[in-house]
Amino acid sequence: MLLRNQNHQKTKRDNSYEKEGRKICFETTLITSTIVLAIIIIIGGHYYYQQKLQAIAEEAQQIDVDIIDNEEDKDKEPTVSDDDASTELPSATGMLNEWIEQYGTDGSLEIVAFGSTSITHEDVDLSWPYVLTDLLQSTAGNIDVNMHVVDVDRLNTFEIAESDYIDEVISLRPEVLLIEPFLLNDNGVLMKEDSIEMLRRILSHLEPELAETEIILLPGNPLFGAGYYLEQTQALEQFANDEDYIYADHWFAWPSTDDSELNNLIENARPNEQGHHVCRSVI
Repeated sequence: MLLRNQNHQKTKRDNSYEKEGRKICFETTLITSTIVLAIIIIIGGHYYYQQKLQAIAEEAQQIDVDIIDNEEDKDKEPTVSDDDASTELPSATGMLNEWIEQYGTDGSLEIVAFGSTSITHEDVDLSWPYVLTDLLQSTAGNIDVNMHVVDVDRLNTFEIAESDYIDEVISLRPEVLLIEPFLLNDNGVLMKEDSIEMLRRILSHLEPELAETEIILLPGNPLFGAGYYLEQTQALEQFANDEDYIYADHWFAWPSTDDSELNNLIENARPNEQGHHVCRSVI
């Protein structure tokens, strides 16, 4: 009987060891599976993100390729006489065509870009308004596209509303007015509601004097970790929609504000050369 008891106890110990072994094996398998799944998710997410960036890059590159191809094709075109020039020049499309038909009867189209230092580069020739002008001119036929830039530097919206910059814009008599409201300058200085109210005041001074002018609002450059600035920009878009202004939103072409890649297009909170390239290509 003692032997049987010993054998019985040994069997219980063996069963216990076996159960414990199976439990450890199961836990090990579970942990391993979890790690493998996490690795797969990380790799999959990285692949998706890279594909998204590649798609944006290819789209921007295609814009440049199309522009280069058009310029090369134009160089290859035979010389035409002045009498035939009007029929051989490239044809404007979209809003540019509408502006030419509406404002170009005198042979020119006057555009003003009114904004903070975000609209100018230290190398003026790289500033997106001037590069944009060259691109517009290439399809405007015999209409002269003239771009004037009014850069308020880092003044906030309240200061601009009380400044002579408004009179300067009016004196240029633009037919198209691109306004980059001064939200970056306001950041940390004015609440978004105050920025919008001051913008409303600026527009109320401009519009009576420029009754026939096409006014377009566009946001400044995005910033990594935008925070409150993101709320300011959303308020601007809502204002444009509510007041029926054209809102030229170019942010979709930039990396997200929570993506550190955005810093590659920004220097001192303003667009660098690559950032101006994005603005020009989209706008």
